[in-house]
Amino acid sequence: MNLSELAQTYQARIHRFQTEKEQLERRSNRIVAARLMVFLLIVVLVFLAIKLKLPVILIISIIPLAGFFWLIQKAGHVRRAINYRKILIRINEAEQLALQGDHTSFDPGSHWIDFHHEYSYDLDIFGEHSIYRMVNRTGTPQGSETLAALLMNPGTDHLLIRQRQEAAKELKERLSWRQDFLATARESNWEDAQNQNARSWLQTTDSFSNHRFYPAAIRLNACITGIIVLANIFTSLLPSTVAAWCPRAFLYFILPIGLIISKTRTINHEQQKLDHLLGLFRKYAGLLALIETEHFNSPYLNRLQQKLEHENQRSSQIMKQLTGILWGLEARGNLIVNFLLNASLLWDILLMIRLERWRSRYRESFDRWIQAIADFEAINSLATLAFNRPDCTW
Repeated sequence: MNLSELAQTYQARIHRFQTEKEQLERRSNRIVAARLMVFLLIVVLVFLAIKLKLPVILIISIIPLAGFFWLIQKAGHVRRAINYRKILIRINEAEQLALQGDHTSFDPGSHWIDFHHEYSYDLDIFGEHSIYRMVNRTGTPQGSETLAALLMNPGTDHLLIRQRQEAAKELKERLSWRQDFLATARESNWEDAQNQNARSWLQTTDSFSNHRFYPAAIRLNACITGIIVLANIFTSLLPSTVAAWCPRAFLYFILPIGLIISKTRTINHEQQKLDHLLGLFRKYAGLLALIETEHFNSPYLNRLQQKLEHENQRSSQIMKQLTGILWGLEARGNLIVNFLLNASLLWDILLMIRLERWRSRYRESFDRWIQAIADFEAINSLATLAFNRPDCTW
């Protein structure tokens, strides 16, 4: 394609993503209205349960409560989809400018300038008008570092260099995949501090999973909760002396709530660290999924893909397990939902145990996955250069 055709391609993508964004915004408004209606229904049911002294109505209210919970999750997905379209629009607008020789939308990599390097300073590899700025399509700190290292030290292994060229040539023709990969990387704020915090969290000492008491307490509490709920639903089938005590059985939930309160400080400290990492881990999962689900022919890309395997499991699914647990922690922000989950399931402690078990099992594989992502970013950058500049020697 010539430059005019490339510009038309990017403009068509801008129009497509703008249309999709507007459709998602209308869907978001509908979800907001639905959440309000479901919330009002829950309030009415709780009021009737108290007014009529019928605990069974509280049980019925679990249905709209589950719907409200689902709508919260759905709203989050739609918000992220809207943001994703905005990023894709900005990516294509930046590429249009790049075709005109304007690369100011991209990081110049000035922090990689090394005055003592053999050639990078003399050849303007980094800086305002540099090769790095023209090539760079990375979205993570490690991806940026990997691309910089590749430009400063490409190596002398001609077979490896040829394989990288073949990998970039293959990705050159996959415009949608390349932009999805970059958009996913840019969907979260990838500051170096966050990457350091993620590695710090992975090395944290466990507080819950190494104690037998907490798993046993969770199982016992779930059984007792089930018995209490069933007893209050089927009071008519019980002897009158037992049925009279059924409503008072709800006082039992003071115990699990008391246990949660005693551990609130530890759990809050852990959540404060993880709140800033949820978006980071979610993007890792997205990037890994994009790599794993794509079929590549290049030996270089296939080797990178193989690094993501872990005991016959996909690394993206493993990361999604983590983001699912972290999303569960967000339920703590809703006092009603948090109370019900903790009373019945010791929810906060259950999530802490699942987090610690995940961390113990996969901490050694984490760095390998992140480096594979960074290597893909470097090749992705070279592929975009090859796509935008068909006049360059390749």
